[in-house]
Amino acid sequence: MHDDLMERRLRDALRTEGDSLAFTITSGELERRIGLRRRRAAFRPTAVLLAAAVGIGLIGVAGIVGGWFERNPDATPPPPLVAVVGPSPSGEPVNPPRPSASAPARDLPTLEDLIHSGPVDDVVFAQGSGPEDLAAPPDVPVAHRSSVQLGPVPSGLYRVDFGCLSRAGAEETAAVGLVPAGTTADPGPLVPCGGRMTTTTITSDGASALRLTVPGAASWRLVVHAVSDVPALPPATPTRPVSIPGEEVLIDASSPATHAKPGATDAIGEPIDVGQIKFRERYVFRASCAGSTAIAYHNGPYDPSAPFLPESTTLVQCDGAVHEMIWRPGDRPAPDILVTAADGTTWRLLVTADPAPIATTPDDGGWTEVVSSGPRFGSDDLNEALVGRLTGDNALARVVVSCQGGTSVDVSVSRGDQTGDLQRFEAECSDQPSTTVGDPFVSDAQGGFSVDVEPHGRMWTAITVQQAPPSAAP
Repeated sequence: MHDDLMERRLRDALRTEGDSLAFTITSGELERRIGLRRRRAAFRPTAVLLAAAVGIGLIGVAGIVGGWFERNPDATPPPPLVAVVGPSPSGEPVNPPRPSASAPARDLPTLEDLIHSGPVDDVVFAQGSGPEDLAAPPDVPVAHRSSVQLGPVPSGLYRVDFGCLSRAGAEETAAVGLVPAGTTADPGPLVPCGGRMTTTTITSDGASALRLTVPGAASWRLVVHAVSDVPALPPATPTRPVSIPGEEVLIDASSPATHAKPGATDAIGEPIDVGQIKFRERYVFRASCAGSTAIAYHNGPYDPSAPFLPESTTLVQCDGAVHEMIWRPGDRPAPDILVTAADGTTWRLLVTADPAPIATTPDDGGWTEVVSSGPRFGSDDLNEALVGRLTGDNALARVVVSCQGGTSVDVSVSRGDQTGDLQRFEAECSDQPSTTVGDPFVSDAQGGFSVDVEPHGRMWTAITVQQAPPSAAP
């Protein structure tokens, strides 16, 4: 009976989908759609993300998501997942078959699917980072681990759904659990990053934060559900986040003046670009909101004319309190930070970083800055280039490298017209800040030059190109 019913519904769904498509399709359009599917990231902030009253509308989503999970024997199992595909003539729910628990997982569910696989009103935190499969990102090894700390976690009992995926599969592990607020200790137990979702329960005493450490190049999904009632008063306005003395403020943004619209739902709206972050070792996100169920903030490139595909997404409750995330990315993050929220939601977002231990070189002794870069923190040995032009005839310039961490920085200076190299040198780096000044060089006839910088290791760098005073010209 269920097989016949499922077959009829699949045929109806396919026929309806086919009727909405054009009769012809070009090869270019096919390539575009394939590319979009490959680029699909951790989160799809469509209008249905937080609409608790809207049905899932996806064939077998809950059953499929259930196939990703392994249960911790000590965990309290969540309610059974049931997917209902449209109105059922028999009045009976349709329960799609679940994959075998022993089958190896090759990818992760989307954060959206995880949130909608059960009730959404009890979601306290949710975070997704990276693509669902390992075919999308470039095969670039990142040895440094990422860490995320969410909190504070109010007192109570919680169910944690977590899974991670790395190229090495189950050979690499992640750790997720509660730690005392303000500490950097790694939690336990270890979870293999083979793409399998796991469920555990945790009990917070109110003075803890949820900490996650994963391989640097891994993707992960994390959804925290409140099992016990967590008291929360629905405030009219959110608490304003404040920075700690000494922190560098990168973004301080708030929602535009809006009013709740009649008939508005808790659906996520269009992304709002709130600014860009610099390359830093450690970021602190502080978010607060009121007026709807939750908001989400995202990190990733944003193009209003293209589908929104963030690299990471963090969802927090709109209970008026300040929710903090401490983030140490394993590799270099995208610069754009965006917020999605329902109409009528009031929110605030503050993004800070630890102050940089080094700086670009100030003007001194007649040497003046032409172009500079940094200070910036990198963990992926990614090269950078500085291009500039000197003023005057036969002008002299020099490259000054400040660094901390890693082992060294290779510097190569060439003519702007690409007619040859001007100089090469190596700047040694260590755990303490150090500065290396390159020999003066003469640019090409038009004053142009290019500086290629190659760092080695997890380190801070600040590069300054200075021009000599006119009296120093040869």
